[in-house]
Amino acid sequence: MNMPHPEFATWYSTVDLGDSVSRIEARGVATTKLLGRFTYQKALPLVNVMLGDRAGLDGAGAERIRSACREADPTFPVSGNDAEITLLAEIALAIAIDEEGEDALAGKIAEVIYSALANGSREFSSVTSILDRAKDVIERQGRLLRRRPRLPKKPKRYLPPLGFERHFRDLNDLSDLQQATLLMKRIATEVGNGMRSVANSARREREALEQHIKLQDEELDLLWWATNGNSVTAHTLFSEMKVGPRAFVAALEAANRTHVRPGPCSIRGLLEKTGVSKDEKISLADAFGRLDPEVTKALHVGEAELRTPIHMGLKMKRESGDAETWLGHWSSRTGIDSACERPELDIAQLVYQERLVLDAFGEFK
Repeated sequence: MNMPHPEFATWYSTVDLGDSVSRIEARGVATTKLLGRFTYQKALPLVNVMLGDRAGLDGAGAERIRSACREADPTFPVSGNDAEITLLAEIALAIAIDEEGEDALAGKIAEVIYSALANGSREFSSVTSILDRAKDVIERQGRLLRRRPRLPKKPKRYLPPLGFERHFRDLNDLSDLQQATLLMKRIATEVGNGMRSVANSARREREALEQHIKLQDEELDLLWWATNGNSVTAHTLFSEMKVGPRAFVAALEAANRTHVRPGPCSIRGLLEKTGVSKDEKISLADAFGRLDPEVTKALHVGEAELRTPIHMGLKMKRESGDAETWLGHWSSRTGIDSACERPELDIAQLVYQERLVLDAFGEFK
């Protein structure tokens, strides 16, 4: 069978298609079509479908899946197959980040998956181990995109060998005006090619240097901010802030200083250096509850929704006027237990990662 992924048939064994090999092959064809010219904007609705969100299952992402399946298999049911649609969305996303593992697109999609599943805090049964795949891609992308560029020891300030001699050998009589003109054209071409080569080399070296400086500026900014330990949002030291709100504010300020996604691999250490605790535990319900209105207002929520569940909670808290009635609805929508205690540092990392996802929409930068 020609499947879009070696594990496709195993993953799909959770769906009862009987013994029909052709129907499984048709699903493989549909998945391949779904992944054609895949983009970040095409991936986003599939995340909502994967989560089983009703709006997602009734939206454009699910319709694209159904259309691809009906085209490959006219007997594909038009309704009553939400579970299969959800599975197909997960498989498509898993294959997308596997196939594009060294590409920036895979890193961006993996960030959304990590945030949507709240690093395992959301109740979600996966057949592809998609969260582990997403975390692997984020870690790999973090190393790849932050790899120091190989800078030249000294810039090239000379033209490469131009090979004028062979043109003189090819021409017999320079007194012939036509041959002399031809020689000058060939020399001009050689010089032009040489100058373009030098210009391209200089451009590549400049871009490498600019990227190097950008990385160094970001890392130094984050390090000095963490060492200083002072919150510009709350106007106080992080060490003097309450457990919970400190996680939100530290994550916000760290994300605002991150310009190369998916962020440094050392982000947990930097957040901890500000004072965010890896040992003290707090529930999300208490963390939300301890946020005062001014800090809540500073934590812009932008296009927060199911793919960014913590910021979705902040948005609901703001809209409810701090009444606690929203919390049960939030837990029901997101599948996250708000009463479960977790290390403050884990909450900070979730908020930080969501912030980078929201930044991708141009909400804050």
